Amino acid sequence: MDLRCGDATELPWPDRSFDLVTQFTMFSSILDAEVRSAVALEMRRVLRPGGRILWYDCRYRNPARAAVRGLGRDDIRDLFPACSMTFVNTTLAPPLSRAVARHSWIAAAALESLRFTCTHLAAVIRPRSDNQ
Repeated sequence: MDLRCGDATELPWPDRSFDLVTQFTMFSSILDAEVRSAVALEMRRVLRPGGRILWYDCRYRNPARAAVRGLGRDDIRDLFPACSMTFVNTTLAPPLSRAVARHSWIAAAALESLRFTCTHLAAVIRPRSDNQ
């Protein structure tokens, strides 16, 4: 394992270093659009041909947390042009989850299957060509 602390706009690895690049709830905390774009470019730069980006982040803005900006499917498509994407709505809204799951995991799972009850998006992002 190679764990480093640094700046996501200037990753310390060479081009085409990884088969899988991941991000979990990071982009929703990057409020500056230019920085978000720079980070997305870096993720693409270090991705090997044939590799994938695994995305998990908030879909919606949380009024109680000003430092978080949700990103929808179109936002993600804008960050990773010329990529194909598979999206999954996930993570039952926490207040709903807390209220329902303690009584029934089955009901919570059923609610999570409804798109509008989910607060996050998971995606697999694949560049359409090896010319990244």
